[in-house]
Amino acid sequence: MRLFRALLLALMLLSLVSLALQSNLKPSDVHYKTAFVAGRERSAVYISSMASVKLYAVGTGEFRIRDVQTGEVIFTGEVNGNRAFTLVFPHPGFYEFSGNSTQGITITITPVDVGFPGEQKSAHLWASAAFGGLLALTLIGGVRK
Repeated sequence: MRLFRALLLALMLLSLVSLALQSNLKPSDVHYKTAFVAGRERSAVYISSMASVKLYAVGTGEFRIRDVQTGEVIFTGEVNGNRAFTLVFPHPGFYEFSGNSTQGITITITPVDVGFPGEQKSAHLWASAAFGGLLALTLIGGVRK
């Protein structure tokens, strides 16, 4: 039972520390490299945190962004000149930029909101509350013996 309590305490503390670190992250703290797509060339960009971003694409053709971890295409866009797109990267990890362009497309990634865009913060808080509640129940159960 002590091991279970220690595990719950560790999970709760980890969740709270993660919440604190991610909440203090500002868009100006994060910089992403520029992706270039041409012909069959591909670029990979590492996104260090969940992020809501603006993509500024310059060139002619179409491009797509694939989540390397899941293999799922999360975004497809078409450019003729220059264009801005809005996108949310759902989790940290590598994302592959590929496309179909004879002239090439340069994609600049600018963070708008990092850490917990949208409703991700409430999910983290619920997880912390659940671990804390289970820990409290095990402590109450241990006192009654």
